[in-house]
Amino acid sequence: MSNYSQLLIEGASNPLNKPPIHPAAHPRDSAGIPANLLKVNLPPGLSEDEAKLLLAIKLYEVGKVSLGQAAKIAGFSKRAFMEILGRYKVPIFAYSPEELRQELGM
Repeated sequence: MSNYSQLLIEGASNPLNKPPIHPAAHPRDSAGIPANLLKVNLPPGLSEDEAKLLLAIKLYEVGKVSLGQAAKIAGFSKRAFMEILGRYKVPIFAYSPEELRQELGM
């Protein structure tokens, strides 16, 4: 048995807010695990909560999820997650210089 703990995260299988599909209809891998389930062995010293937070921050930072989605993954309110982003120096508004000039009417 290793010293690693496991993190399980169920992915969003319903991005368009369609009515839920019966669980048996979800795609599964060869071991019968739902295809949208992420299983990660965490190194010693990294808690499940910290791993979820770091994953949420990175997904938000690269634009893969919205602020609300990232906050939900991390288990925080949007406001609290915004404060956490500040501590990690991740901008909440990521305007390019051109977009910022346009926004400011320059």
